[in-house]
Amino acid sequence: MVKNIKYGDAIDSAYALLSVSLNSYSKGFKLDVELGDSSGNVNGVLWDCDPKIANKLKPGEIVHVNGVASAYQNKIQINLNSIKPYDGDIEIEDFIPNSVHSIDKMWEKLTLKIESIENENIKMLLDRFFDDAEFSESFKRIPAGKKWHHTFIGGLLQHTLYMLQIADDLTKIYPKCDRDLLLCGVLLHDIGKIYELGVTGNIDYTTRGRLEGHISIGYHAVMSAIEKIDGFPENLASEIGHLILSHQGEREHGSPVVPCTLEAVILHLVDQIDSQVNAYQKIIEKEAEEGNEWSTYIKLRERFFYFGDKYIDTKSPSQEDLLSD
Repeated sequence: MVKNIKYGDAIDSAYALLSVSLNSYSKGFKLDVELGDSSGNVNGVLWDCDPKIANKLKPGEIVHVNGVASAYQNKIQINLNSIKPYDGDIEIEDFIPNSVHSIDKMWEKLTLKIESIENENIKMLLDRFFDDAEFSESFKRIPAGKKWHHTFIGGLLQHTLYMLQIADDLTKIYPKCDRDLLLCGVLLHDIGKIYELGVTGNIDYTTRGRLEGHISIGYHAVMSAIEKIDGFPENLASEIGHLILSHQGEREHGSPVVPCTLEAVILHLVDQIDSQVNAYQKIIEKEAEEGNEWSTYIKLRERFFYFGDKYIDTKSPSQEDLLSD
């Protein structure tokens, strides 16, 4: 496993190929790669590389590498002797990070939230998705993002469940919020991601995902399901559609419309809370080692992130704590 590699280790293992580039140097060509498994990522380099080797490698596939772990800029790098496509059997969970929670436990919690919804029209709509075996299996496994947040197996399920818990608590504080409508929005707002994202040896956008985007895919899927439910209230359909279309908050952030209802405003803010906190927690876990007072520059958010010394030896809460009722 990547997390167990130490300087000087002989490497003879299979990893996911996350990126690959052929570059020139003073003596010819070198192949720079990023490799990964469920425990982390590591860079590798093949010196004096035949350019034909690069043409045989594609990001997202599983490769077999042979080499030695060395030090480069105070980090581990594998000096490769060989790299080639792996032809053995694999379990994709070995190569992509996984949620810290049990998929089955999270699904149980999510279905309990669905069962607590009282509006029969909303229940019928949700059942059309979450009672469907093919949809459910995809929803349980797909990540919620490619690079920034919830980039792991079970990411969409965890993201949705955390949002359900936050949103449900907020409805107790803000009684004018329609609980059933808000929870419906939480459950459906990102369902387009099961078609937008694909998982091979890495997480990437599907062709459909690049062409349509998860908001458009999810909106049309929900509207199509509503059309099949006799007597579904037209105004309720519009409000549910609005939750999906507006959940990213601003047009410049990808929302076709801005939030115009109380439930839509809360949905957007809850989505932001969980997605951003998850992303920053990932940075903390990766970089907040002893001696690092600040993170490296986070280009996507145009800032450094302050650690101080408060994250040293911080223990992660148990699964039970994180999934409390």
